[in-house]
This record gives sequence, C-alpha cells and structure tokens, in this order.
Amino acid sequence: MAKDKEKIEGKANEPVANSDQLAEIIDIKPMIRVIRSQQVMIDRDLDLLYGVETRVLNQTAKRNSKRFPDDFMFQLSKEDVEILKSQNVTSSWRDDRKLPYAFTEQG
Repeated sequence: MAKDKEKIEGKANEPVANSDQLAEIIDIKPMIRVIRSQQVMIDRDLDLLYGVETRVLNQTAKRNSKRFPDDFMFQLSKEDVEILKSQNVTSSWRDDRKLPYAFTEQG
C-alpha cells in the first residue's frame, strides 16, 4: 500500500499536458443562468464550448436521452426567453423560430 501511495504522490508533480496542448480556458460563469429555479446552460452557449452547431448538439442529446436523467434538458418557453432577454441588456439573443433548450447540471 505504501508503494501505491508513493506512485500516486510522485505523479502529482508531473504535468498533465504541455501548455501548447491545453485548450483555451473559457469562463463559463456568465453562461450559467437560473431558469425555473434551476441552474442551466443554454444550447447556444454549449455549442460554443463544444464547437458544434446548436442543431447537432440538440439532436445528439435527444438521440442519447436514455443515458441522462429525465430532467437533464428542457425546452424554454417564450416567457423564459423574454425573461432572459430582459436580464441581458446587451443581449445577443436571436429571434429564432425554434425555442432554445436548457441543459441542467445533470445534463
């Protein structure tokens, strides 16, 4: 057991990756919003983080919904979107035909 502990402690000083291999650090705090008393991230913000189109992100989530808890995502209502717009004075919200999805912490 002592040898295992030494192996683990010895690894702590080794770098995980070279600095040129690390992805750009993105501050996600502004992307976390409270909707319906839940902390969520909107699909449009997640597509920026994952580098995929919003449509692809939502399709993938729906196709794999059995892997997630029932409440991992929900579609925003028009009222939810209006509340978000009013909270963000300099909002970049587009008036899309489809209402965005919100992904909960479980998602």
